[in-house]
Amino acid sequence: MVTITTRAAEMIEAALEQEEMTDHGLRLVAQKGGCGCSGPAYGLFPEAEHGPDDRVFSEGNVQVYVDPDSLQLVDGATIDYVEHPEHGAGFTIQNPNAEAEAGSCGCSDGGECECGGDCDCQS
Repeated sequence: MVTITTRAAEMIEAALEQEEMTDHGLRLVAQKGGCGCSGPAYGLFPEAEHGPDDRVFSEGNVQVYVDPDSLQLVDGATIDYVEHPEHGAGFTIQNPNAEAEAGSCGCSDGGECECGGDCDCQS
């Protein structure tokens, strides 16, 4: 499950209206991060419709589409919109899976990344 906060839904809806894409949803894509274990890398972008295997999560008038591979990395996550005085405003993904993954990657004796991501291991 992916949760969308009310504030995030309001900002997604406003952004889609501004781009004249009110009939679109938002695609959430996640991929395993590279070695360094910073957790998944995320992408958010407008999409006209969801695919047959996508899970659809809603808040208000907003729908978020997540493919099965991405869902494995973001299940339990929350999409929020935050305003920070020093860093500006934007969407954030609070993902408990990323915290569990962080720090679990390293280099094997053969110099290959154990997490399977791109890695510049020094053997």
